[in-house]
Amino acid sequence: MNDVTRWLQDLGLGDYAVAFAAQRIEFDLLADLGDDDLKQLGVTALGHRKRLLKAIAALSGGARMATEPATTAPPPPAAGAPQATRDAERRQLTVMFCDLVGSTALSGRLDPEDLQQLIRSYHDAVAAAVAPYAGHIAQFLGDGVLVYFGYPQAHEDDAARAVRSALSIIKALQTQRFNGDTELQTRIGIATGRVVIGEIGAGTPAAERSASGETPNLAARLQGQAKPGEIVLADATRKLLGESFALESLGRLDLKGFAAPLQAWRVLGERTAATRFEAQHMQGLVEFIGRDSEVALLLERWALARDGEGQAVLLSGEAGIGKSRICQTLRDHLRGPLRDSPAGESVATVLLQCSPYFSSSALYPVVQHLERTAGMVPADSPEVRASKLEQLAGALPAASLGCLLRLMGLPDGGRPTAGGGSPQEEKVHTLEALLELLHRLSERQPVLLLVEDAHWIDPSTEEFIAQVAQRVHDSSVLLLVTCRPEYTPSWGNSSQLTRHSLNRLSNKHCTALVNALTAGKALPAEVLAEIIRRTDGIPLFVEELTKTVLASGLLEDAPSGHAPGFVLRGSLSALAIPATLQDSLMARLDRLAPAKEVAQVGAVIGREFAHRLIADVLSDMPAPKLEAALTDLVRSELVFRRGTPPDASYSFKHALVRDTAYNSMLKSQRVLRHGQIAVALEQGQRDAMATQPELLAYHHLEGGNPQTALRYWQAAGDSAMARSAVREAVSHYRAAIALLDTVQATQAYADVELGLRMQLGNAAIQAEGFTSACANQSFARARDLAIALDRPDEQVQACGGMAAGLNAAGRYGEAIAMMQRFGPAELARMKPMGRAGRLARMGYPRTNRGELAAAGIILAEARRELEN
Repeated sequence: MNDVTRWLQDLGLGDYAVAFAAQRIEFDLLADLGDDDLKQLGVTALGHRKRLLKAIAALSGGARMATEPATTAPPPPAAGAPQATRDAERRQLTVMFCDLVGSTALSGRLDPEDLQQLIRSYHDAVAAAVAPYAGHIAQFLGDGVLVYFGYPQAHEDDAARAVRSALSIIKALQTQRFNGDTELQTRIGIATGRVVIGEIGAGTPAAERSASGETPNLAARLQGQAKPGEIVLADATRKLLGESFALESLGRLDLKGFAAPLQAWRVLGERTAATRFEAQHMQGLVEFIGRDSEVALLLERWALARDGEGQAVLLSGEAGIGKSRICQTLRDHLRGPLRDSPAGESVATVLLQCSPYFSSSALYPVVQHLERTAGMVPADSPEVRASKLEQLAGALPAASLGCLLRLMGLPDGGRPTAGGGSPQEEKVHTLEALLELLHRLSERQPVLLLVEDAHWIDPSTEEFIAQVAQRVHDSSVLLLVTCRPEYTPSWGNSSQLTRHSLNRLSNKHCTALVNALTAGKALPAEVLAEIIRRTDGIPLFVEELTKTVLASGLLEDAPSGHAPGFVLRGSLSALAIPATLQDSLMARLDRLAPAKEVAQVGAVIGREFAHRLIADVLSDMPAPKLEAALTDLVRSELVFRRGTPPDASYSFKHALVRDTAYNSMLKSQRVLRHGQIAVALEQGQRDAMATQPELLAYHHLEGGNPQTALRYWQAAGDSAMARSAVREAVSHYRAAIALLDTVQATQAYADVELGLRMQLGNAAIQAEGFTSACANQSFARARDLAIALDRPDEQVQACGGMAAGLNAAGRYGEAIAMMQRFGPAELARMKPMGRAGRLARMGYPRTNRGELAAAGIILAEARRELEN
């Protein structure tokens, strides 16, 4: 791997490595690059150009430019490099392990110098194959190579990138012979899972960044199961690939170091699909819900286009909002003979799928469309492919056909070049040839020109689409372009253009989508509410989180005799972010490397956080840097801002984005930040102690200070009781009691527990009634504690609470027996529970004996009921 490729990968911009290599940009030329040069290299995103220019400036300022071979250590991280290159963090990673086949035998017959050159050739072939897919070479291990996908920059399709690069490695090695006769072969294993990635061996010459966890080990073990020229996947990786690849099950394999056999898969090849959506959903789509108005809009524009008033529609929305599903639904509507059209008329669909791997490859989506439409297959010779293209092109002029043949990398048969033959003129005439093909097609039948994922479009394809948009008004063409919000088209001023931004689904539609996924079996109300809360109306999030819940083991079928549905048998706190969304969500954070730490601290505070609080926690960060980072987060739409700093508040756009930022931190980092937040709240927001003691309790607990957390949970319960928020009080007292086992290791807390049990019992009676099981259990425990501590007053009080429950349940004899063990003097010493009005609110009959003890009332009531 050359140094420019490594440098780009360390910046999280490895996607551009192919373009730099194609233009022979070496490390010593970087300092000469300007903004216009980067545009010519295909760096269309302004943010990426800014990051590259900043990093180039840092290199020019004295950073060392490496000139060593690919096996040497990379240069120091440049300015603007992702935070992940400096700090340890947790993240989902797809790991690929490649091993050279037969290296031991080769070492026995090759001179050591020749062997070293062979291994270097192998390493270079692997590095060149993974570079277009932003694979990060973690280690060269003798004749093996360890590659990470999802670090330092995550992508929403890292598993697919790993498999595509593995196929590229095998294909590249098939054409290589070392010294003319030695064939190179490899075995490849790929696994996906959670890792901690950070520096090991710090302070030593052997220091390096490495991923810890079972995922790298699993990739290595799977590599050992592969035959020469094979790729073997872990099941977790397979689940992330959708239908993009043809796979063969290897069954469950016994792997050294793993307790149970693990399912594995062999990669047979990549499947052909016109769009990314088709590749992911070749089998089974969930019911189409909540987008009827969008489909109606597109059908209306299609009717105009079909009648000769060409239209252009830009359909934008964030990832997972449903853009591609709407386009697929439109295509389903248009499939077959058109309604209200002449007999036999049908739609011609031109699909241009933009790709993140080829955003620097001129007209890549067009080339792919021509290959599919002409019926080209990999086994075709160049001559056969050229013949198929000629047949597709029909009666195009010889010069135009020559342009298309050269675009496809096919022999042009000596056809003349248009104009003077300069690259610019060749491009102009190539675009004209494509426009002529589209025009002729639209004269025969109306055309749907669908451009998917335009945020990944290459500059030449965008130029082609811009010309289509300018000419579409008098043709039977509907130009439909899907994109994410960050894309701004250069052709956006067309008079025929309709812009439509997709909104999130309503709670009603989210519920309908969940019901479709559960086949109508009702989820517990709290589970459904949690899914809706965390997915924020994004259909993909709803779908994937619901699938995760169904497969989590947290649910079981409702008992017989009940309506079809599920009951919850675990804690919702165990609900994890779906693995299918991990890479996509992490990618959003990785794109904002300087602001990532701020996002993580904000996530520790919660879904919402105040400017003043995060400034107190990050007090060592200069105020301008903090404000710049927060502005970046707002501009990226990861968070929303209300108000003006320093009085502003922020909220994460999606709960799952907040969860991803939180989960990317090491446990030790979370503990540290929670503790800092608790201190900042106590020192800077005094009213939090009175108004939000439960918030302080939470941060002290997560910050490793359970004693203080217990005190705040108790205060939170008392505060809730004072506001008659009895259900909240029950929750807070329970949280305090749950900490008793933790703190009793250092202090005697029996007296504290006695008070908490009495408070919980009284709160539970008010929240759930006298028959509350929680109240009865709490009073029973309080009675036992009171006896052990020789606290007769609390013992009477606890028994009175238990007797109240027995009395309310009609178990009068037991209630009398419970209280008759106490004499008149003991009952007289019992702490009064309040005057008549309070007793009445708790369910006792009104009486003029306002200071009577509750136990006495219970006893009298029970005797009266028995006498009656």
